[in-house]
Amino acid sequence: MTSAGDSLAIRLEDDPNGFLLVPCTVAIALTTDALVYKFRLVLNTGRPLSVLSLELRDSLAAFGVLDEIAPGLYRLRGMLLDGQQGPPLIVRASRGPRLLGFEGMLGLQFLNGFRQIHFDRDTRLLTLTS
Repeated sequence: MTSAGDSLAIRLEDDPNGFLLVPCTVAIALTTDALVYKFRLVLNTGRPLSVLSLELRDSLAAFGVLDEIAPGLYRLRGMLLDGQQGPPLIVRASRGPRLLGFEGMLGLQFLNGFRQIHFDRDTRLLTLTS
């Protein structure tokens, strides 16, 4: 996402308990080949800041895509949302997501980075326009 008018169209997945899940991936460069690490984040506009489970934080840090920018505050780089490059994501880490059965939560601060937000309930398509 580089200029005004860019958009992401993300097909959300349904959780059996009614939550909306954002399919995410990061590329892991181990040698000459890149692997893809997949995870899903709950769309949670009730959280001001995005949050990762401690386990996901540790995995992403080990893969070299997570930078600690302040004590307990991280920047996730290179995340693809439903296969599309998203902006860097500022996150915290806690036990909370895993206790609820999730890998993490995408908070309101993520959505605040976009000018327009549109969700088509029937197709589960979330369109974010900067």
